[in-house]
Amino acid sequence: MAKEATTEIKVKGMTCGSCVVSSRGGRDPPALWYRVVGNQTLKQASNLNLEKEDLNHERLKDEGVGMYTDSSVASQASTFTLNRSKVSCGVGTVDAAGNFGPFEMLMLSLSIDSYTVDRKVPRTITATGQMRSITRVSGVIVEDTDGTGTNPPPHHYVAIGVDKDSPQKDRFDIHFRTPFWNTTNPLCTASTVVQGGCRFGGDVFLGNVVVSPGQTF
Repeated sequence: MAKEATTEIKVKGMTCGSCVVSSRGGRDPPALWYRVVGNQTLKQASNLNLEKEDLNHERLKDEGVGMYTDSSVASQASTFTLNRSKVSCGVGTVDAAGNFGPFEMLMLSLSIDSYTVDRKVPRTITATGQMRSITRVSGVIVEDTDGTGTNPPPHHYVAIGVDKDSPQKDRFDIHFRTPFWNTTNPLCTASTVVQGGCRFGGDVFLGNVVVSPGQTF
């Protein structure tokens, strides 16, 4: 007799009478896993209320990753990471014909000098340090803050992620100032955190910022 296919799904705070329940440890807190045997049981299990937000929150702890947009990045789809190892931001758009948007920018942290998690509402993560940023306009790199040759040195940054309750969207913003990116630049959205600097940021439309309740390091 052929062995029936099995599928495992992770469920929080639910029961499944016809499923085999197991518990798994590891880095995450113990969680219930339901082993679904056979198509009929799988069909029943598919009706369980598996919250996407719950699944995402199991994978992220006091960190964020995703995509955001608003007018500060010329409404381009932009990426970010925010964790204790790396802070990064990427801005740029290209259409089907290969045409780029008004500018592209890559930002990556060279240091994380502070990483503060505030678990009170509004739940926030704030990272500061030094960063390299590379800006391209019309296919030409107009600034690279790597400090080599005549290039300006790495710059200070303040990155802020906000973990909001549904249906509100999480948020990511990064504040900085360079010789190119400052309030004299018409492309700049003025920062409220770094004097004379700019802000990139917006509501997160893909991904999450997660502040884990009660977690300590």
